[in-house]
Amino acid sequence: MIIPRGAAMHSEVNEMNPFIERNDFLTINAKMHLAFDGLDTIALAQKYGTPLYVVSENRIRENFLKWFSIFHSEYPKTRIFYALKANSLLAVCAILNQEGAGFEVGGPGELHIAQLFKIRQDRLIVNGNNKSRKDIAVAIDLDATINVDSIEELKTTQEEAERKGAIVKVALRVNPDVRPETNSVHLELWTGIRESKFGMDIASGQAFEACKMLQRMRNLKLVGLHTHIGSPVEDTKPYKDATLRIMKFAGKLRKELHMNLDFINLGGGFAIPFGHKANLPTVQQYADVIISELKSETVNQGLDEMDLILEPGGALVGDSTILLLKVGMIKAAAGLPTWVGVDGGSNVILRASQGWYTYQVVAANRMHEDASMLVNIAGPLCYSGDVIARDRKMPKLVEGDILAMLDTGAYTYAYEFHGGAGSYPLPPIVLINNEGEDELVRRGENITDIVARDIVPARLCTRPSSA
Repeated sequence: MIIPRGAAMHSEVNEMNPFIERNDFLTINAKMHLAFDGLDTIALAQKYGTPLYVVSENRIRENFLKWFSIFHSEYPKTRIFYALKANSLLAVCAILNQEGAGFEVGGPGELHIAQLFKIRQDRLIVNGNNKSRKDIAVAIDLDATINVDSIEELKTTQEEAERKGAIVKVALRVNPDVRPETNSVHLELWTGIRESKFGMDIASGQAFEACKMLQRMRNLKLVGLHTHIGSPVEDTKPYKDATLRIMKFAGKLRKELHMNLDFINLGGGFAIPFGHKANLPTVQQYADVIISELKSETVNQGLDEMDLILEPGGALVGDSTILLLKVGMIKAAAGLPTWVGVDGGSNVILRASQGWYTYQVVAANRMHEDASMLVNIAGPLCYSGDVIARDRKMPKLVEGDILAMLDTGAYTYAYEFHGGAGSYPLPPIVLINNEGEDELVRRGENITDIVARDIVPARLCTRPSSA
């Protein structure tokens, strides 16, 4: 049974947050349990314990193929790179590597992952606003394209390239000063505005000066322009504006500096519905706007046809994953929502407590019951901000019930921590493979793992004095 629009199972919604119809990755089985990609979530919770992340391999593959096929059908020179920061789980990376995705990486850990998978140089872009000289050197050794973020980094990259005697492909990260309407109070989600820490500003002439400097650098070759305007971007217009401004800048480089580019890279940030935003653009609508602007400005600016690179992260993995949590203590409060304690909070899904994303929550073992309780869902950490859902309608819950948070594949277990005073081990992660079987792809920690890296000097290991 596919979960229908407005079904009672989606017990956390209110009048302003209607459930939108899902595909067959989320169903209700004969036991009236939530099933995810065909497997009973209650059985998975019993087998592996909670908290537990469950990932669908099929969903990741389906998402990648959808993005690639829609853009490629309208603009064959489209290339899809996976933004590794969204989810660097090795099993996820392996799936997308099999599909032929490129990888956009930043930092030593993600560079290491690229090395593990032997990512080809034409499928590797190195990003970041504060790359170390070591990171730049590794990127040069991998023959990756480096997105240069500042004039100082341009100089450093030239120095490292000259030291190695290499010719290095670079793209300039430019700031088009596009302010998307993200409906967020978090200014840091707007990465293409002049106030952002990322990129070189177009309007002030900084980006153009960087290109003039680059022309004099014998070891660097400018191959493209890169930008990223924010996340999640819930409208197509910011992409239209960003494409227009980037293409006009490419035209200026062609006319005034005789520079020809291989690609423009519009980054990612494409919004996913999180199950309760029914009016977001489709992949087709994003493609229509971006490609239309790209084609028209290629002609208007007298440019040769360039590759289009996109770097979706959350759009590929966001809805591939659910998080299972077990209900513990329940505390009623007169005239207020009932407090429902669960065994994972900010330590396993930080962005829920920060308010960056609003995740759907369902009672996975009570899919047939009507919502009758107004609840706040709190994690176990010893600080008052450890609340992962507020004012949700749920069935009448009891200790031991299993809740499922949906669409938790992006920026979740990438940001896990051990909680207050290092009290909570990191949970396991299970993959539902393309044969419909569950496979452990990250073991859960045990208590000793939490302190395994600590060192206590011997002088502190003596008995306390009798005083």
